[in-house]
Amino acid sequence: MGLETDTNNGDRKVYSVIVNKEVLDFSYKKTVNDFYAFRIGNILIGTISNTPSGWAAISHMPQENGMGLVYGFKTRLSASEYLLKLQGYQQ
Repeated sequence: MGLETDTNNGDRKVYSVIVNKEVLDFSYKKTVNDFYAFRIGNILIGTISNTPSGWAAISHMPQENGMGLVYGFKTRLSASEYLLKLQGYQQ
């Protein structure tokens, strides 16, 4: 997944990447404490959090309910890539 551009869209920064030969616009919006809503376009995909042991991610998509937080990502971007893979997007 390669970063193409980033633009400021009001209160959140929007990033554009090319995945599976299509452009995805995704963004992070800080909600509470160190939690960030991760969206593709206007669709909430999951929440990413900065924890003492690294970044964690949880999917908000119905097919992934019950998985809980997945810990151990070194960066926010790697947690995002995990959520994208759950949605079927591959590098």
